[in-house]
Amino acid sequence: MKKMIFSLLAISLLWTTSYAALLTSPCEGKELFSPLSNHKITYCDDKAFDAYEFRYVDEQGATKNYNKSGELSKISYAWQGEFEQRPSKEQIFKNYENAVLQAGGEVLYNRTEINFRLKKGGFAYFIQVNTDNSGTYQVITLKEAPLDQEVFLTADTIQKLIEEDGQVNFYGIYFDTDKFQVKSESDPVLKEIAAYLLSNPQHSVFFVGHTDMTGSLENNQKLSEQRAKEVVKTLVEKYSVSETRMKAFGIGPLSPMSVNSTEEGKAKNRRVVMVLSN
Repeated sequence: MKKMIFSLLAISLLWTTSYAALLTSPCEGKELFSPLSNHKITYCDDKAFDAYEFRYVDEQGATKNYNKSGELSKISYAWQGEFEQRPSKEQIFKNYENAVLQAGGEVLYNRTEINFRLKKGGFAYFIQVNTDNSGTYQVITLKEAPLDQEVFLTADTIQKLIEEDGQVNFYGIYFDTDKFQVKSESDPVLKEIAAYLLSNPQHSVFFVGHTDMTGSLENNQKLSEQRAKEVVKTLVEKYSVSETRMKAFGIGPLSPMSVNSTEEGKAKNRRVVMVLSN
């Protein structure tokens, strides 16, 4: 029987190759790496936003889970050759391991499946490869990203919460990591905040920035205050809210909503809070 020779996966991302043009599935352009030779796509599922758990091994050797959310694709590849010549699990895993490592990624877990983490183009990708030893294998790729939020608190709901609790937590005001400039994706939330303030001219408020515990306390306190000030500036310049009615403060990680030991907890801690001052 003629021995099959499997070449190492090309580590070039598919957006720089011609292979993406061959795809006709919903996952077109979603693959990070070319597939093994003599395989074809038999299944593809792509979600703009979903969650998936990736196993990893911690420093103590214990298996734990990352619960990640973002753009999720699942692609299955079927072996097209003779069954006896199919690639082994080890061949499949090692091909992807070599490709990911040479692209600057790392192996998180390598047992029943193999999981990777790879940073590319400013995004973190989590990748899982699994097989049933039939030569068929599946690649699950999650591009970590926040939800493209489509549902927001209305001005009426903001007023209700302020009257009941004296404050409102906002998670729909977005900033890049370690930056304080308000991103354009924040406009729907800021529009509703402005509507509340403009319809209630008798009230003044504090905007209080909060961060997670990543980095030094000093830098987080400074960053949280800069972000709160930028929110006030945006409301003044873009939505004509009187600056005299708003003051900005930052307390960094000192008033958390959750633990800072998990990514989910950190996400809950990063927020801007509007507090009624009179």
